[in-house]
Amino acid sequence: NYRAQLKDVVLEGGDAFGRAHGGMKLFDYMGTDERFSKLFNQTGFTIAVVKKALEVYQGFNGVNVLVDVGGGVGNTLGVVTSKYPHIKGINFDLTCALAQAPSYPGVEHVAGDMFVDVPIGDTMILKILKNCWKSLPNNGKIVVIELVTPDDAENGDINANIAFDMDM
Repeated sequence: NYRAQLKDVVLEGGDAFGRAHGGMKLFDYMGTDERFSKLFNQTGFTIAVVKKALEVYQGFNGVNVLVDVGGGVGNTLGVVTSKYPHIKGINFDLTCALAQAPSYPGVEHVAGDMFVDVPIGDTMILKILKNCWKSLPNNGKIVVIELVTPDDAENGDINANIAFDMDM
């Protein structure tokens, strides 16, 4: 149980999930535990967030190709392409995630590892974004949909958000 590691992580630093699983990172662990991986990949969180975002975000109107880097089983692209069927979706993730990915109209699953040769830490995110930027055609765009922990715990389940962020 990684939550039992939280006190030590706060005091000493590190990664609670990794401590609970012998140093293994979340996405590496998913490759070794099919049941856990399937459960993780089939959560409805992404679908709910993306559907809500699409109620107000109109930025996909002129998009022809949309790549989801680290897209898991393709839930996000499945939602986007169902609203925007003209978009060709490319779901880029690890082979273990794609092995459980269902077929979505207009979505191609492509195996790869966005973390290969990328240093750990904030520079990792910056490098991923820079690599995405380099791949963009003229007039392309990067859209980031990410969980943000609220400043005020009264307005959301901050404990759930923090625990999920620690997994990531």
